[in-house]
Amino acid sequence: MSIRNQVGPIGRWRGGGSDLPLFSPACVMASRKVRRLRGIGVDVAARCERSGLVTCKDVLLLSDFELIHALDIDGPRATQLKSAASRAVAPGAQLAGALLVQRSTAAAGGGDDGVERGPPSFLRTSLSRLDVALRGGLPCGTVTELVGPSGCGKTQMCVMLSVVATLPRSAGGLGGGVVYIDTEGAFSAERLLEVARTRFPARFGGGADTAALAALAGGVHVLRADNASQVLQMLEGLEEVLIDQDVRMLILDSVASPVRKDFGREGLRSRTELLGRQAALLKRFADAFSMPIVVTNQVTTSFVRTSVSAAVQQQQQQQQQQQQQQRSYGTPAAVVAGADIAARQPGESSVASEGGDGSFVMAALGNTWSHSVNTRLIVEYDAQEEFRRIKIAKSPVAPCVEFRYRIKAGGVFLVDSLGRDIEAPTLDADALRLNPNTTDGIDGVVGRLGGSHGDETVGASAAISVRSLLHRSPRA
Repeated sequence: MSIRNQVGPIGRWRGGGSDLPLFSPACVMASRKVRRLRGIGVDVAARCERSGLVTCKDVLLLSDFELIHALDIDGPRATQLKSAASRAVAPGAQLAGALLVQRSTAAAGGGDDGVERGPPSFLRTSLSRLDVALRGGLPCGTVTELVGPSGCGKTQMCVMLSVVATLPRSAGGLGGGVVYIDTEGAFSAERLLEVARTRFPARFGGGADTAALAALAGGVHVLRADNASQVLQMLEGLEEVLIDQDVRMLILDSVASPVRKDFGREGLRSRTELLGRQAALLKRFADAFSMPIVVTNQVTTSFVRTSVSAAVQQQQQQQQQQQQQQRSYGTPAAVVAGADIAARQPGESSVASEGGDGSFVMAALGNTWSHSVNTRLIVEYDAQEEFRRIKIAKSPVAPCVEFRYRIKAGGVFLVDSLGRDIEAPTLDADALRLNPNTTDGIDGVVGRLGGSHGDETVGASAAISVRSLLHRSPRA
C-alpha cells in the first residue's frame, strides 16, 4: 500500500468520532499509533486495532469505562493503556545532565568498553572544519536548514549527506537508511553513486565490492512530491516507513518549492498553517527517532528603505564585528540583520545604495518557518563564481562563521582564500577535536554524572528493501 493511501484527508483527524483540523504540535503528538506504545501488551494492542482505536487521541477521548466496554478488558489494563497514551502525548522532562552524558558517550563512540549504545548525537558532514564549528556535525534530533539561491549546491550537499548517513557508525555514518523527499525533481541516483565512488574510494571506488554500492543505492528511499498537499500526506504516513526501513536520516528537498507554487498572497494563512503542520511532524520524527532532519529552502528579495549614509555605516559596523569575531577554524560571517538574511546573487550587494533602497536576499517562507528550524546554514555565491560560501547563520551551539567551498565530482570541498582544497574529506573522530577552551570542564561534569542516559529512543527494525532509481532511464 502506498504512503498516500495510509492517511486520511489532509489536515484532518481520523477516528475517535471527530474531524478536527491538525495544525498544532499537540495534535501531532496525539496522532502517535497505539500499537507503538510501550508496556500495553500485544493483546491490548490487537484489541485496539480491531476496535478502531488507532491513535493515542482515539484512546484518550474515551473514559476508562468506555475502554473497558469497547476492548473487553479489566480496569487496571484500561488505566495502564491510558497512562501509556498520556506519556506518549506529553512526555516527561529529561534532565540536562542525562542529555550531556548521552551526547558525550555518543561523541566518544560508545561506553567505556567501546560498544555503541544509543543513537549518535550528530552526523558528520565529512567537512571537518564545518563539523568542528558545529561541535561535531549536524545535530541529531533537530532540524537543519540549507538556504540559498539556485545553483549554490543545496541538492549536492543533500546527496553527499545521503552517502555519509548510510555508512556504518564505525566508519563515521549513521548505519541506516535515508528517506529523500524530492519536490523539485533534482535528485539523481547516478550522481549519488558518483559522489560515493569519488569521495570514499576505499569503500566504493576502484576495485571495491559492488555490494557496497548496491547497499548504498538500496538504503536511499526517494519519494516524489509535486505539491504541498502530497508532502504533508507523505509526512503523515511516514512513521511506519522510518521504522520498517531502519531510516536514520530524513531529507526534504525542498520545503519551499511546492508551498510557493500552491499558495499566493491571498493564501498566507493556509500556507502558515500547513508549514506549521509540516514543521511539527519533522520535529516529532527528529525527536522520536533521534535522527538529523535536513530541509532545503529557497530565497526571496526584501527591500528596506534606508539612506546611503546609513547603509555605509552599517557595512562599517559589519567589518568591525568581523575583526572582533576572528576564529581559528573559519572566517566570521557578516551579521547583516540576523539569521534570516541569506545569500547574494552574483554581482549583487547585500545592501544596495541606489535610490536609498536596501535590497536583502532573505530566506523564504517567513518568520514562522524560521523559528521552526534549529540550525540554519546559508549558502551563497562567492565573488569568484566558481566558488561558493557556506555560513552558520543560526545554531544553539556554534558561532557565526563561514567557509568557502567548491563542488566537484566527489561533492562539496572546502577551499582556502586561493581556491585550494583545504583538506581531504574525513569522518575521523580525532579530526573533530574541539577547541579546549570551549569544552573546559565538560569531561569532569560527565564523569560525575555517571552512566545515567535517560529514557531510550524509539527503536527501529532493520528490514530494508532495496529501492533505487537506477533501473529508470536518466532524466533528459
